[in-house]
Amino acid sequence: MKITGAAAAIVTPFTSKRINEVDFGIDFAGLKKNVEFQNMHADFLVVNGTTGESPTLSEKEHEKVAEAVVDIAKIPVVAGTGSNSTREALHYTKHAKDAGCDACLMVYPYYNRPPYDKVKKNYFGLIASKVDIPIIIYIVPSRTGKGTELPVDDVVELAKEYPNIAGIKEATGKTERTREILEKVGRKDFIVYSGDDNMNYEICRSGGLGTISVIANVLPDLMARQMKLLRDRRMNEAEKIQKVVDHFSDAVFLESNPIGIKEAMGLLGMPAGPLRPPLGKMSEENSAKVKEQLESLERQGHLSSVHKFYG
Repeated sequence: MKITGAAAAIVTPFTSKRINEVDFGIDFAGLKKNVEFQNMHADFLVVNGTTGESPTLSEKEHEKVAEAVVDIAKIPVVAGTGSNSTREALHYTKHAKDAGCDACLMVYPYYNRPPYDKVKKNYFGLIASKVDIPIIIYIVPSRTGKGTELPVDDVVELAKEYPNIAGIKEATGKTERTREILEKVGRKDFIVYSGDDNMNYEICRSGGLGTISVIANVLPDLMARQMKLLRDRRMNEAEKIQKVVDHFSDAVFLESNPIGIKEAMGLLGMPAGPLRPPLGKMSEENSAKVKEQLESLERQGHLSSVHKFYG
C-alpha cells in the first residue's frame, strides 16, 4: 500500500491514576476519541512513536495500544516498531502485521548505535526479510545520536534489496537528501516523509509525499491541506501554511517532545493527560508561549475542527 499525505504521530493519553509507583494508566477512552478525530481529517496515522511515549510503555501496553488504534481507525495505521534491540523490533513488527497495521516505522537503533553495515544487515534488512509488511526507515540523529544518519547510498541499497522497505521518514534537517534518495532509489512506490514539522514544505517541495507530524494531533485538517497543496504544486498557498506551522511548532518544541503537544492538547480540552516519568509537565513560562500560539491559531480560525469535535 502506498501511504501518502499527512499523519499525526498520535500521543498516548494517560489518566491521572497511577498504576504503579511512577506510571499513569492509559486512557483508552481518550485514545479512541483522538483516533476518531484523526479519522475525520488525516490521511493516515502513526501509533507508538516517540510522541506516543513508546519508550515508557510495557510490551503488553505497546501491543494493546496498537490493537486499539487499528480497531478504531478508518485510515491506514503505521505502527512504531523500532528499538535498539533487533529481537524486540522483530517482535513488535510481527505483532503489528498480525494486528492489522498497514506499515511499520522503524527508528535507527539508539544508544548502541550500530555501524551502518551492521544496522543494514542485522536490523533493517533482517526484519524486512522476516516480516512481509511495508517498513518505513526513520532517521532522526537528534534522538538517536551521533553516527546514526544513515547515508543516502545505504538507504538506496536497502530499498533496492528489500521491496517492502517502502519509504523513509527524514528528520535529519538536510532537505537535499530527499531529492538524492528519490533519484537514486528509482522506485515510484518509495516515499520520503517529513519527520520535522518545520521541514514539511522543503521536503515535499523536493519530492517528498507526506509528513508524520506532531502538531497534527491538534491540526490534522491543516496538515492534510498543506500536503494536498504541495501535491498539486500550489506552492504559495502551501508556504503560507508552513509559516503558521512554524510558529506553533516552535512553541511546542520548546521542551522535549511530547511535552509541548500534550500541553497544547490539555489547554484545548483534548485527551492527553500527564506524561510518564522521566518526562513531566511543561514549565509555566513555556506553557504561556504555547497558549499564546493557540490564541493566534484561534484568531486565524485553525482550531474550529477541534472545537467542533471536542466541544
